[in-house]
Amino acid sequence: MFLYTIFPSNLSEITTSINNPSALIINLNNNLEDNYTPIKKNKNKIINFFERYFCFPSSSNSVYEIAQKIKQAQNDNKITGIILNFNKNFFSNRTTLEYLGKKLKNFKKSGKPIFSVSHFYNQNQYYLASFGNEILLFPHGSVIFEGMSIKKFYFKKFLQLLKIHTHIFKIGRYKTAVEIFKRNQPSKLSKKIDYFWLNFLWKKFLLTISRNRKISQFTLWNSTLKYLKQLKKYGNLTKIAKKNNLIDHVYSEENLKKKFIKIFGKNKNTQNYNFITLENYQIFNKKNDIPHNKIAIIFASGSIDNNFQNKNCMNISKIIQRIREVNNNPHIKAVVLRINTPGGSAFFSEILRKELLNFQKNKKPLIISMGDIAASGGYWMSTAGNYLIANSTTLTGSIGIFSVVNTFEKILEKFGIFQSCLTIKKPYTTNIFQNLNHESKNFLQYSIEKGYLDFIKLVSKARKKTYLQIHKIAQGKIWTGLIAKKIGLIDKIGDFDTAVRKAAKLANLQDYEIDWPTSEKNILEIIFEKFLNTFYTFTHQIFNIKFQKFIQNISFFLTNIVQLFKMCITPQKNLALCLTCSSIQ
Repeated sequence: MFLYTIFPSNLSEITTSINNPSALIINLNNNLEDNYTPIKKNKNKIINFFERYFCFPSSSNSVYEIAQKIKQAQNDNKITGIILNFNKNFFSNRTTLEYLGKKLKNFKKSGKPIFSVSHFYNQNQYYLASFGNEILLFPHGSVIFEGMSIKKFYFKKFLQLLKIHTHIFKIGRYKTAVEIFKRNQPSKLSKKIDYFWLNFLWKKFLLTISRNRKISQFTLWNSTLKYLKQLKKYGNLTKIAKKNNLIDHVYSEENLKKKFIKIFGKNKNTQNYNFITLENYQIFNKKNDIPHNKIAIIFASGSIDNNFQNKNCMNISKIIQRIREVNNNPHIKAVVLRINTPGGSAFFSEILRKELLNFQKNKKPLIISMGDIAASGGYWMSTAGNYLIANSTTLTGSIGIFSVVNTFEKILEKFGIFQSCLTIKKPYTTNIFQNLNHESKNFLQYSIEKGYLDFIKLVSKARKKTYLQIHKIAQGKIWTGLIAKKIGLIDKIGDFDTAVRKAAKLANLQDYEIDWPTSEKNILEIIFEKFLNTFYTFTHQIFNIKFQKFIQNISFFLTNIVQLFKMCITPQKNLALCLTCSSIQ
């Protein structure tokens, strides 16, 4: 929900073409997503009706679409600056923030200013704002840093109370994912390892802001005691932010409007400053002299499980279809596979790896671009690439396998129910209503050991190292991208752009186009997404931050409970999954 005098609140104010030098308004209201979903005017009349009369905002913010437009605006004479408008429900992961921050930094080199405007800055919003020229805050606003954390629930006692019998099979000393089932709190080893890389991520995050704003990390991350003293001294959070140089100016809506009119000029029709929103700022279509040279992008995000109905899981079938499409397209000379996953099913990880290996039979370079997380099953997939690139803050490795089998015979016994099962000897199958016998346990343990051996072998072959060299750095241990480079798990530290340049180099391309995947949605899906997004924005405007955090924590707890019960009733399967990687907040 945007301020009427500062930002467009109805369609009559929104500019769809640039007649005068204008500001480019980037409304960061939703999740900043590591995918490609172009923000453009929908040609469907039904969608346009809902957008016009119900003020539905765009349902997602694609970092690549935003980056393209920022790069174009850098050399566009009609764009004289950028305004970042933040909303409370903005969220993004680390590598996506770093990527957009780099684009803002490059834009600022053109000499055009970047202003950030908000009633409230959380640490993700402030990170991006720090790349600009001025950080502006409305009266009674605040800047809040909450740090980083790993939140996990432990279910040992809970499972015992429910009489669920949990059988755990794992390989890897550092594969601590199973601890949530066998302990009521993390082990010392788990806490030591997690703290090491969590501290690294947090320090790098603060260091970037510190350099951008030219203020000390200590100022950014005050102790609770000092913060309380400042609150008593200055009386409100806005003054604390100003005294600590976290912001540049505090403006009322009217004064901020006057400031922008002075900088960007006045629109006589709207009596506002000249601007165009990101949604209406179109990318110029440039025809390539050699249109047959393309680099295809494939996104593999979410847990590795072929449950396309769950937005948090990969759509395995769709990814395979995309791989085969680009493989059969003679115009596509190379591929960048963008991986963002904590892993999942070892079975589907191997299916994807084999599909990628089949792709390479056509001698097209395959570059792996690791996002926030490319761990366990995500790294399993990565071994099919010709060249592996990760950010310094990427979480990868976690080379290990585990399996959890839950049986419910104790619940049945409590209610006086007993099952008799007469079978002819056959291969191992799971019966959730009977305890595992010795033979079944041995079979499962062998299956895990064999899976781990296969994992190590394919990594050692891909990275041209011995079994012992990989086993030493495997065993389920998580590595940051920076350390992964030192120990040989990846080839280079870099981001998505680095991967695209490497793909062009290996394919010997001087001129090329990017072939982005398309995502078609029906009318009802788009309307429903837009309705939910409007509802979330509205509730975030009304309720205070504490209430929002309460709702987020309840949601996080319920999600964990649902995942737990899903694992309890799902038939046994080997998992190459890093639960810790997906628990960062």
